[in-house]
Amino acid sequence: MNKILKLITISALAMALAVGAFAQAAGPQGGGVQGGQTGGEGGRLGKGGLKGNQKLEQEIWAKLTPPLTPEQKTKLDQINEKTKESFKALRGKLQAGGSKESMKPELQKIMTERRDSIKALLTPEQNKSYMDLMKAAMEKMHKDKGGKGGKGIGGKIG
Repeated sequence: MNKILKLITISALAMALAVGAFAQAAGPQGGGVQGGQTGGEGGRLGKGGLKGNQKLEQEIWAKLTPPLTPEQKTKLDQINEKTKESFKALRGKLQAGGSKESMKPELQKIMTERRDSIKALLTPEQNKSYMDLMKAAMEKMHKDKGGKGGKGIGGKIG
C-alpha cells in the first residue's frame, strides 16, 4: 500500500511538473503564469498544490543553462501536452474501475516517454543542467515534506 501511495504521489508530481511547463510556455512574456491557471484537473498535491509544482517547474526551466530556444519551447509544449493527455486517459481508466496496481506499467511508460523526449530535446549541456536542477528540486521537496525519497518512476533519468 505504501508503494502505491508513493507511486501516486510521484506520478502526480510528474504530471504537475509537466502541466506546469506547459502553463509556463503559454503564460505571459517574462515567464509568469497568467492569473487563474491551475494546470488543469487534479486539485491539491502536497503542501503547495499544483500551483506550487508549476512554480517549481517554472524555476527549473528559468534556471536552465543555456536557456531553451524558441524551437525547443515549442517542442516542450508538445511533449507536455502529450503527457497531459496520457495522464488524463490513465485517470479515466482509473475512474472507470481500473486498479492502481494495473496502471503502474502504463504510468511508467508515460514517464519514460516524457523523460526520453525531454532528454532528446535538450543539448548535452542543457541535459546536465536540467538533471542537476531536477535533483536539487526533488531533494528540496523531500526535505520540505520529510519524505525519504525512493526509486524513481521509469528508472534513472540521466
